Amino acid sequence: MPLLRGVQTAYSRRPALWCAFATAFLWWFAGAFSLAPLAWIALTPFFYVLFNPNLKRRFRFGWKTGFISFFLINWWILPTIIKGAPAIGAPIFVGIPLAFIAVGLISAIHAFQVGLVAWQSERKPLLTPLWCALLWTGLDAMRTVSPLAHSWGALAFSQTRDLPLLQIAAVLGQHGLTFVCAFVAASLAMGLRTRSKIHFISPIVLLGLLHGYGAIVLSANPIRQNGARVLVVQTSVSSSVKSGNATGEMPFAQAFRLTKEATRTQKFDLVVWPETTADFQSPALDAGSQTRRLSGLDWAQLRLYGPKGVPLLLGAQEFLRGPAGDARRNDAVLFESGTDPQGRAKERLVPFGERAPFVEILPFLAIFSPPPDCIPGTNENALNWKGGKIAPIICFESCFPDPAKRLSRGAALLAIITNDEWFVGTEAPRQHAQMGVLRAVENGTPVVQSANGGESFVCDAQGRILAHIPFGESKAVTARLP
Repeated sequence: MPLLRGVQTAYSRRPALWCAFATAFLWWFAGAFSLAPLAWIALTPFFYVLFNPNLKRRFRFGWKTGFISFFLINWWILPTIIKGAPAIGAPIFVGIPLAFIAVGLISAIHAFQVGLVAWQSERKPLLTPLWCALLWTGLDAMRTVSPLAHSWGALAFSQTRDLPLLQIAAVLGQHGLTFVCAFVAASLAMGLRTRSKIHFISPIVLLGLLHGYGAIVLSANPIRQNGARVLVVQTSVSSSVKSGNATGEMPFAQAFRLTKEATRTQKFDLVVWPETTADFQSPALDAGSQTRRLSGLDWAQLRLYGPKGVPLLLGAQEFLRGPAGDARRNDAVLFESGTDPQGRAKERLVPFGERAPFVEILPFLAIFSPPPDCIPGTNENALNWKGGKIAPIICFESCFPDPAKRLSRGAALLAIITNDEWFVGTEAPRQHAQMGVLRAVENGTPVVQSANGGESFVCDAQGRILAHIPFGESKAVTARLP
């Protein structure tokens, strides 16, 4: 066929460029559409090319591959920043170059992960797949710890539909699951290069063993829904309304309406509302105890109109005033009759979306984040609920292993509250939901996710979905916890 011959000719002239684009598209598709098997081979074209003896050429090829890949993986940030430009007082046309600068910067920084793997990939053939996978995993873990931390693109997130393989996350965690995907890809690449049978057989055996282990775990833990009855509320309110740049039904009113409709006919042990559903004021930055601060929320209105006697977990923006200026916190608040309100403020803030990183050193960066400045929380304790402890995870925090790991110790439930409406029209809400499913298996704890926009769901500790609300719907769903 002329077309096939043309492709073969083009590949023979620029094989590295073709392999870079093949890796980028396979890697992006695997995560964007939860195509688990695709993630096992996504990096194979990349690893296949890493046999150039010139170290500089290897690094340049790796960095270019990483830049193309991370730009595709993070393309959804472009419309998000453009849409959110008015929140920092900028017109839409200013948001367009800012969006491309932001995604370009993210891609350029994280591309060093791929470049360093390419640079350091040369080892004895038998050990090369293991070394490449270890190096890839270590650098992937490093992406989650800096002030610009951003874990989108981790291969582990693409495995949430492969439930048997996903069970290994309970033992090895997110990074261990990423290692498995990288090792399979590197082994296949080495097998194609050397025609060595061991490099084809070893990943097949590994995947077979891990799937067998996962099948045993799932069989030993059948689905049980005999625990607390939870009402998960998903609002669908424009983020422009939330930021005061548009009109429409407010999130608090919509969540109330959906909750009242559900509580007329059913009883619940817990109601969960999305991130930033409510706003309240605190008198000062040093406002004393958390209980006094949280009492600023209109609990009287909740008692009058809300789910009477039913514990309510909701997201709230806490606006604080002090002599040094205004600030805000992004809180998860648990309101339960007969007890003081409890809360936890978000620790892992969205770079530039909530707070400009390095603003202490470079104060001018503050103009690129919405005012007032969002300050991180320090409370690392789960919230006490009559059904056990609740570990509240706020939006961006579910992208990283550490907040859930610290908070979930001894918890009966991981509750993720988020606002994913910013990402309408992209695959980001679905990917964010994948991260929540992985956290359930990783920590052996059921997860409830309540989103504005986004996708809301309840899953058990093995990642099996018990209830689900599709993206964009304004709806409440009921599920029993295991």
